[in-house]
Amino acid sequence: MLALLVILTVNERENVCSESFDLLNPRLQCKRGLEQGEWDYEPLRDTLQIKKNELKNAGKVTHLSVYFRDLDHGPRFGIGEYDKFHPASLRKVPVLIAYLHMADLDPTILDKTLSFSGSLKTDPNVTRAEETIEANTLYTVRELLTKMIVYSDNYSYTVLTDALNTSPPVIPYYTFRDLDVLRMMMDPKGDFISIQSYANLFGTLYNTGYLSKDMSQYALDLLSKATFEEGLTAGIPENIRTAHKFGQRMIGSESELHDCGIVYHPKTAYILCVMTSGKSFSVQQSAIAEVSRITYDTVSSLSFRIRERFE
Repeated sequence: MLALLVILTVNERENVCSESFDLLNPRLQCKRGLEQGEWDYEPLRDTLQIKKNELKNAGKVTHLSVYFRDLDHGPRFGIGEYDKFHPASLRKVPVLIAYLHMADLDPTILDKTLSFSGSLKTDPNVTRAEETIEANTLYTVRELLTKMIVYSDNYSYTVLTDALNTSPPVIPYYTFRDLDVLRMMMDPKGDFISIQSYANLFGTLYNTGYLSKDMSQYALDLLSKATFEEGLTAGIPENIRTAHKFGQRMIGSESELHDCGIVYHPKTAYILCVMTSGKSFSVQQSAIAEVSRITYDTVSSLSFRIRERFE
């Protein structure tokens, strides 16, 4: 009888809670959360704004934008989040999502074979032969996606996008439109994206907002194996998993370097995107790593509990 009374009391509390928050996500209405202020990121924003100004005043970058989002608790902020940058290899993530969306409808798509016909030049993104493809050789879509994301291989990207262009146009069109990257992916004059728009791709994957759980996991697993280690990952401990994608591009005498992804901090997973322009890739790498280090250390210092899924 006592146990029944306790259950009734708990149910009554949940009913009151549901009625009080009936316009919110049912999964979050009555879930024990953090007290307001436990996830106060205003000091982090201020610190990163100061760091941005320092880097610009020292001539290390000509521009720097930052986007942060605590994926488990909700808070987010941006510094120059609507400024436009050239995406370069960041385009590879929407292509990955487009193929995995098709695979949700037809899993055999990942075993389809494609090849590159023509001569291959040196790809600046890869360092070993196995990281790229050979001409006139068949590769499965699964293999091409791996090379495109893990090693940022441009030839795998070319093969995959060429195949998308020959598929029913409604497939990539609606995928890119749904992801809010249509102009970046399909308009020759729209070769830019804001950091806020791009960061949403990682939130969509983390929350399985577009792909199935299996395909969202598959995408993030590939992104967590990316071999670029001079940006976000350079600012965090080696044992912390990060699912991310970088992009770099020379535009005249100015370079752009970006790194964006999810950092799986033991306390809370968060999105961190840093987009930069400047005169030196190596200096911009250091700037991104410094922003990542400051962010990781700040999250480490907060007092909230470890994520429930780890308990």
